[in-house]
This record gives sequence, structure tokens and C-alpha cells, in this order.
Amino acid sequence: MVLVASPPTFTFTIRDLRQRVVVPSSKLYISFIGMANQSANNVITWNSKASDRTSNGEELGIFRSATITIFSEYFCASEITFQNTVVAIPGWLRRVSDLAMVFR
Repeated sequence: MVLVASPPTFTFTIRDLRQRVVVPSSKLYISFIGMANQSANNVITWNSKASDRTSNGEELGIFRSATITIFSEYFCASEITFQNTVVAIPGWLRRVSDLAMVFR
């Protein structure tokens, strides 16, 4: 019999986070878990738009203006609200990974 060690899992409890979040592909098994039945109170919010400029003077563009960007495999979010509070048409989630899920 061969025993396989399970990968480490990292879970973050989110209450009210006001910043842009990027989960890189090097971080596997990341979970964002909000308090049960309170997804309206468990909020990740940011306010970027495609025409905003980087420190180099380049426009962010649609892909870099998302509130949360997921490159990681095995990402999971539950009971979380993602918001982009910009006045223009917002982009709130960019999921690149095939093995990521957002639930409720």
C-alpha cells in the first residue's frame, strides 16, 4: 500500500476586505470562506476600471481591472460577495483556472 500525503489547504475567513486580490497559480488549495448565510456581509470589494492607469502609465485593461483574479488550481470560495464599486461597467471576477469554483 502506498500512502499519499494530502496537499496543504489554506482557508481564509473573509469579513470585509477592500482591496484587489490575485491568487497566483503557485498557491494551490486556497479557500475563501465567509460566515454561513451572511454572504452580503462577507465582501471583497475594489474599484478599478479598464481605463485606470498603472504606475507605468499603461491602461489596466479589462483583465487587470477585476476585483479578484484566480490563477490557482483547486481554489474555492463560499458565502462571499465579490464587488467592483467603480461607476463604469465593472469586472468583478476573472477566473483563469479550470479547477476553481465559487459556491453561493
